[in-house]
Amino acid sequence: MRLALFEISTVSCSVPLDKVLHVLTEPDVFVLPLLRDCFSGGLIYQRQLVPLLKGRKPEAEEEVVDSPPAFVLVCEAEFGLIGVPADRIIRITKKLIPTLCPGSTLIKKRVKSTIVNIVFWI
Repeated sequence: MRLALFEISTVSCSVPLDKVLHVLTEPDVFVLPLLRDCFSGGLIYQRQLVPLLKGRKPEAEEEVVDSPPAFVLVCEAEFGLIGVPADRIIRITKKLIPTLCPGSTLIKKRVKSTIVNIVFWI
């Protein structure tokens, strides 16, 4: 499995590359009422409303002002498209990484001396 590596705040994350449809740069994000707490708003991608996941808040800061993300990875999920915010795109892995634990919600794995959060819930 190839991965898209990126950062949210100071946390390195990844998603399976085959789930990433597009990487948007500085998209317009709209605040939408009645969204679940895990979403910060929505954006329009190919005439479709895509909910945007909330970015991670650094533990050291008590209050973080919501600002639009520098990048949004538009990803396929079980229930449709979702936007995953990113402050920085690191790279796409060149080598295939074996599936580490299908069905897990979040695991950590050392990939080339960098700890990344590997998200399998998408």
